[in-house]
Amino acid sequence: MPKLRDRQGQIPPIQGPCGSSIKGISFDAAGTLIRLVEPVGISYSQVAKSFGILAEPDRLDQAFRTVWKSTPSAFSPDCKITGSGEASERDWWSSIVREVFREAGASNMEESSYHHFFDALYDHFAAPGT
Repeated sequence: MPKLRDRQGQIPPIQGPCGSSIKGISFDAAGTLIRLVEPVGISYSQVAKSFGILAEPDRLDQAFRTVWKSTPSAFSPDCKITGSGEASERDWWSSIVREVFREAGASNMEESSYHHFFDALYDHFAAPGT
């Protein structure tokens, strides 16, 4: 049985290919580890409606798929969001949501209310059972 901790009580690094240390692991979570209760377009549309933003769920679903496929991963060197942690993750998702609504033709979104809307949408997806 291998030792789980070294003499200082630290967990030793896991060795990867060619002897390099593995620094992180990424999972394809969407549809693999995480399944949504309802389609993204329905959730986006319902939260948007509470802020006076009208958008068709089917158009939002299609726009989400289009934007998702064309957006670099938050971990990609091509990602335009810099930094790390929850703030940069929120910025990354915010840019995706903005683009989804633009792509879906939901042009009645006022900039002054966008941040409140996005906070509510982010909280919606952070809630259990979403």
